Formats: sequence, structure tokens, C-alpha cells
Amino acid sequence: LLARPLTPCTDPMSGFFCLSRETLDKAEKARLNPMGYKIGLELMVRSGCARVQEVAITFRDREHGESKLTMKQNLLYLKHLAHLYRFRRPALVTAAVVAALAAIATAAYAALVAAKLIMDRPSGGA
Repeated sequence: LLARPLTPCTDPMSGFFCLSRETLDKAEKARLNPMGYKIGLELMVRSGCARVQEVAITFRDREHGESKLTMKQNLLYLKHLAHLYRFRRPALVTAAVVAALAAIATAAYAALVAAKLIMDRPSGGA
């Protein structure tokens, strides 16, 4: 949802995508800088993809292993979005946008702590 203003794609994080060589060349010229696993989002934004054809996929519950989606990954996603907004819409990126992303991250963290999904560990001194 937070990436929606950057791309016409409804799920730029699905991890399964295909693109033309021309699109990849545009993205490379724009200096790719993906953070974490969000390379599809990076490619779409930096190459200026205006036309995206989506194919529905069905997700199932994980049968083996554990999700790699951690609070750290969520914070990296917000940081990555800030970089992409600066790239795509530099005039709109102001302290207010950064403050809004920080507020979202803080609220998400507080909600997870309240739900006891993560522990709130005080940072101690030496």
C-alpha cells in the first residue's frame, strides 16, 4: 500500500516478475540500489515502468521453515521506500514524508510490542 504511488503494480513485492532487456537497461542507468528482497519494486520504480501486467498467484500457508520477514526487514522496507520516493518524486520528499514513515514504523513497533510478538528490550549502557 505504501508503494502504490510509486508503481501501478498492486503487489510489487511478490518476488516473481519478468521484464524486458530495455526496462532492465533503464533501471541500470538509474543506478539500482535495492535493499533486501525488494528488487522488483526497485526495478519498476527506477526504470519508470508505466505498463505492468500482473498475473495472480495463490499463496498458501508455509509448510516448512520460517518467514524471513522480521521487524528489521519492515524497517528496511520503509527506508527503501524513502529512497525510492526521493528518486521518483524529489519535490515531494520533505521532512513531513520522513516523519510520516517514522511514525508508521513507531506505531507498527508499538503494536507488535503490545501484542507481545516482539520483546521491547531497553538499550543498556556498557
